Amino acid sequence: MDSFKVKIAVGKWSTTFVVHDDMERPIAGAFLNLDTGFLSNLWVAEGHRRHGLAAAIMREAERELSRRDKDVLIVATHPDNTPAQKLFEKLGYKLMYQYTKEVK
Repeated sequence: MDSFKVKIAVGKWSTTFVVHDDMERPIAGAFLNLDTGFLSNLWVAEGHRRHGLAAAIMREAERELSRRDKDVLIVATHPDNTPAQKLFEKLGYKLMYQYTKEVK
């Protein structure tokens, strides 16, 4: 992962992870709900993908939950988001079933 470092802002109920480039511009990030263990809004800016940034954020989220004696990190993605699915599988995540309903 080049010279990037994951910055962490821990709140009472959630943690924010952000990676900045050398000009201090955000290039990747995610939110972690500390109560549910759900990681959401994981993103990496185009041009910075496939450099290990998402994996680094995932590892930091795992460490943060582990420090809090939580057992599971949950992530979700769209069924068509093959790159994210491959990343999750590479990191050892297992596919679970999920039901959704549009309420609009």
